[in-house]
Amino acid sequence: MDWEKYAFATRTKQRRNILKTLERPYSPTAISKAISARANHITRNLKLMEKEDIVYCTNPEKRKPRLYDLTDEGRKILDQYEKTSK
Repeated sequence: MDWEKYAFATRTKQRRNILKTLERPYSPTAISKAISARANHITRNLKLMEKEDIVYCTNPEKRKPRLYDLTDEGRKILDQYEKTSK
């Protein structure tokens, strides 16, 4: 696992909540409702996490609703976070 990506993904509460929410593909709107956050903040963080190869858009050809899921690296990060945060 890339520890720099781990640090990036777990640095803020919102990114940690996004990781925990993405057990299956979700839209930014659904994530924002699930974690009680503004949709534009979720979209911004998803784009940053996508650049780091932590999440990916499952249907980039669609405009709405875009669905995001964890990459293999993102799943490793979530597993490690859940182990250490107990």
